[in-house]
Amino acid sequence: MRGVKLKPMQQLKLAAFRVLALLPVRPLSALGAFLGARHAKRGIAHKRAWIERLHRNFEHHAAVADRQLREEKIVDFIGNVGSVYIEFLVLQKMAAKGHAVMVGEENLAGIERPVIIVSCHLGNWELVGLAVQKLGRPLCDIYAPPADPVRQVLAQEARLRWKWPLELVDGAASNALRRVDRAAARGDNVLLFIDEEKDGYVSAPSLGRDIPYAGNRWYAARLAVKHGMAILPVYVERVGAADYRVNVEPLIEVPREGEPRAQAQMLADALDARLNAWIKPRLEQWMNFAYFDAAKKRPQG
Repeated sequence: MRGVKLKPMQQLKLAAFRVLALLPVRPLSALGAFLGARHAKRGIAHKRAWIERLHRNFEHHAAVADRQLREEKIVDFIGNVGSVYIEFLVLQKMAAKGHAVMVGEENLAGIERPVIIVSCHLGNWELVGLAVQKLGRPLCDIYAPPADPVRQVLAQEARLRWKWPLELVDGAASNALRRVDRAAARGDNVLLFIDEEKDGYVSAPSLGRDIPYAGNRWYAARLAVKHGMAILPVYVERVGAADYRVNVEPLIEVPREGEPRAQAQMLADALDARLNAWIKPRLEQWMNFAYFDAAKKRPQG
């Protein structure tokens, strides 16, 4: 799959996951939640650094003062992450059986031009595909492959199963930005997750920080200005066990006034405001909450 080489044990693990995909959605999701919760409990027992970071985040950003209550929330949080990852196996089944419902579909009506779809790692973020496929246009998707080769294959397969021509672009590749720029120039849609984490730094949202114009949020804004593309905000939220809502918001147009950099800055500010509005009330659903460190500065380079 897309050049991913698996060792024999990894091939067996992948085969086991594909067998699990035969399960009904709810039991499969519950299994992922169980495995995630077990991983969290082990992390708590071994006092892992990421557990302490989640303690700080739940205390500071969610005002959870009691340590025992924070531990319960951490277990639930990692359980949610576990369910999301295993649901990658059955995204299209989830959509077909009503486990993913789209709200704001009217905002897709009449879009006959290429757009930049922006989203974040909230709920089961891969269900953004439910909205993207309605646009009926080839998609260029810039992404960061998971370090685990098996998860990388599963993530690629999850996106390739949606019904549109898809170009997957590894964001770390030297020609990544050129490929995305070419895709935009030929009239393809572009998908960007603008809350990316790299080297322990979460680029957006600000969540009270003073963040630079950088990362995928800034790239989305500059790309929109360069090609005159509107931005389509879409986010996914969990509304129950294995149940999600895909929220499609109105297009954000490039400002008509100002120089290109000023236009891009206005767009980037608007995107940060959207991210804050999506994520602040749903921190327990935001995967990158586990990596977020308000004191960490953006790495150079």
